[in-house]
Formats: sequence, C-alpha cells, structure tokens
Amino acid sequence: MKISHSIQRRVFVIFGSFTLLLTLVYSGMNLIIAYIVEDEVLEKVLAYEAQVIESTFQKEGRINQSRVDYMKLYLEPNNAPKEIALAYKNKTLTSEVFTEDNVHYHIQHLYFDKDNSALLVAEVTPFLAVSNVSRGIFILFFGVFIVALFLSLWLAYKIAKKTTEPIAKLANEVMQQQGQHELITLSGKHSGDEIGFLASTIENALRELKETLGREADFNRDVSHELRTPLTVLNNTLALAETRTLTALDIKQMSDSGNRMNHIVSTLLAIAKADSIKYEALNLRAILEDCILSLHYKLVEKDFNIQLDVENDYVISANKQLLILLINNLIENAIEYASNKELLIQLKGDELLFENAVLHEIENNSVDHLTERNVRQAGSEGFGQGLYLVKRIMETLDWNFDISSDEKCYRFLIRF
Repeated sequence: MKISHSIQRRVFVIFGSFTLLLTLVYSGMNLIIAYIVEDEVLEKVLAYEAQVIESTFQKEGRINQSRVDYMKLYLEPNNAPKEIALAYKNKTLTSEVFTEDNVHYHIQHLYFDKDNSALLVAEVTPFLAVSNVSRGIFILFFGVFIVALFLSLWLAYKIAKKTTEPIAKLANEVMQQQGQHELITLSGKHSGDEIGFLASTIENALRELKETLGREADFNRDVSHELRTPLTVLNNTLALAETRTLTALDIKQMSDSGNRMNHIVSTLLAIAKADSIKYEALNLRAILEDCILSLHYKLVEKDFNIQLDVENDYVISANKQLLILLINNLIENAIEYASNKELLIQLKGDELLFENAVLHEIENNSVDHLTERNVRQAGSEGFGQGLYLVKRIMETLDWNFDISSDEKCYRFLIRF
C-alpha cells in the first residue's frame, strides 16, 4: 500500500495554519493596541488642558484659551468647525470627529457652571503617529512580520517533523517488512511512550495472526495426512461390500475408523486453536498395543513386525488422543521407510525408543530437518507432514525428543 497523504505534511499544515493565524492575529492586535495607546495619550493631554482651564476659572473667575495652538476653546459650539457644530446640534457629538478632508479632532466638554459650558477642540491630525507612520517604519514593520512568519513556519515544520518522526519510522518499517515470511520486528517497541505501545501491539497482533494462519495451514495438512489411513480402511471395506456380505469384523473396522477420524479431527482442532489440553494417567503399553491393533491391516499388508519391549505397569500423564496420534505417526513412518520391515519399541527408564533400519541412508547423518514442515525423506511419496506433526505434538505435550541415524539405523527417542 502506497501512502498518499503524509501525516507529517498534515501536521505541518495544521501547525503552519495555526502559526499564520496567530501571526496575523498578533500583528492585528499590535496595530489595534497602537491606535488605542495613541488615542489614550491624546485624550489624556486634552483632559489635562481642560483641567487647567477649569482650574483657572475656579480660582480667578475667568476663562482662558488653551495654552497650545492646536487646541481651541469654543464657548459657542456653533462657532466650532462645521462638522463638530453639526454633530453638536444633532446631539451626535462624540469625543472624536473625522472630516472628509482627513482632519481628525478630539473634543472635550467643559462645564464652568450651570450656565456656562464650552468645547475644547484639539486638531490632532499631525500627532497621529500610527496613521502617519513613515514609509521606512512601515517597511521595517512589514519586514519583521515576514521574517517572524517564515521563522514560525520553519519552527512549525521542525516540530511537525520531530513529532511525526516515530510514526513515520514505524510505518516505513512495516512497509519494508511486508511480504516477508519472518515475523515483523519494530525498533520503536522498547520506547515507553504511545509509539512503543503501538509498535508492541502491532508486533503482537501480526505474530498472533501469523501463528493463527500457520495453525490453520497445519490443520489442513494434518487432516489430509491423518485421515488417509481410516479413509483407506473405509474405502477398502466398502469395496469388499460389492463382492460379499460385510462381516461383523468389517463393520467393527468401519466403526473404529469413523471413531478414529472423529478423534483425529477433534484433537487436531484442539492443537490448531491452541486450546488447553487435558491430561490423564495412561498405561503406556496398553496405548501402544491399541495403536498397533488399529494399524493391523497395514502390518499384515506390508508383512511388518513390531517388537514391543515396554513394562506392563508403566503409567504416564498425557493427553490420550495426542499420544495416539504421536505413536501412530511414528509406527507408520517406520512401516514406510524401514528396510528390514521391523520396528523396535523399547522403554528405557523414562525414555521411549523407536528404532528401525531405513531404506535410504540419511545424507550426512543429518536428521533434524526431517521434523520441519514439508520435508520428506528420500524416496518418500508423502506430504512431509508426519514428523512435523510429531514435533508439534511433542511441543504441545512439553516432551523432548532426539533423532539420530548411523549405519542406516534410524532412532527416534522420546523423553517424558
């Protein structure tokens, strides 16, 4: 899957947009504050001059004109500039008046007594520092604004890159390891943050998925491998039914085969689903004898002999169906590959030995690979599933085993 929208780009767009908005808002606020400060200063100067005029009237009883030339006291509002006089007449006069010819006035009401009032008018157009800012100052302000904006965007890019780097690295590792048979390994799983938790969760989920798919594939192979024997018995018996009447033994063999298939499927499902395996005390020799009897037709057909050297009272703790599958596979493996048509099953202490001569010498005496999936012995026509199933059963039962070969003698040793 190709990533069409980078999370780093989206985070940068979010941070960059926020930075741009913040810069514009901050610049606008600075401009507004500049206007407010300018008006406040002019208002305080005008108020101070009005206070001086009122104070003189109270002390000396006379009304003086303003001491500064840009302020003028109008005892008659109608004599004020026409825009101010018109506003006063219409009762819409405020503390500031703008004229059409860009003249700016600040106005202060003075009350000397109940019969005397006046307007102190200041023409502050020359003092409007913000409105009349010089070209150089404007260029400087704009330049600082652009530099601050680019610096903010650069910082936003760095923050976005640093923030999303672990996620991008995690995504790249997953993409690079897609399609590989090995389990995905993510470097960020050891970090103690959310990325570590996510990487660990992804690893565990993919491992569990791979194991589940592997168990499903193994189940399919196991079923096809294990059901061949009972299906062969059923098919052979049904073929005989076309030429003669089925005997009680035939019916029993068919019933046993059906029951065996049922147990095989149930057991393999338990392994495939990783269900808990129930253990019980089992007489090992009795289980071995039952397995030999269930394969009687094969032994007779191949003229195969089994020597059983196991104590009558030896008891082990195991799952019965898994143990039967294990023994059946080892016996059938011997029937298939033994060169002298003889198998020795011998108990030595807590070790059970399966020993037979082999048809083909195992190359370099290396036998460990025989328990891997889809590995077949030389000359085999099978699926390479029998010993692989044996290995998995041993792992499920938590038993150990050794395989060895010398001078064309094959040994499979189980340690309980």
